[in-house]
Amino acid sequence: MNSREMTIWIDERWYDALSRHLKDETLEEHLEDVIDEMCNQLPEHEYERISAEIWQEKQREKQRENSHLYPN
Repeated sequence: MNSREMTIWIDERWYDALSRHLKDETLEEHLEDVIDEMCNQLPEHEYERISAEIWQEKQREKQRENSHLYPN
């Protein structure tokens, strides 16, 4: 499964100010939620296609792990 790490540079003063205004989450958690929200706004067929691909990749990875744990 492919993933991409994103690095965001923000002046510490902005980071501190934004963090103070968030209630029970970190700025990083909040940004993850915003990205999730954006994914949910994709066209339904695209969202469903990508979700199915990710699910299938996870299933294949589980099968590979199990085959190493329980070889025939």
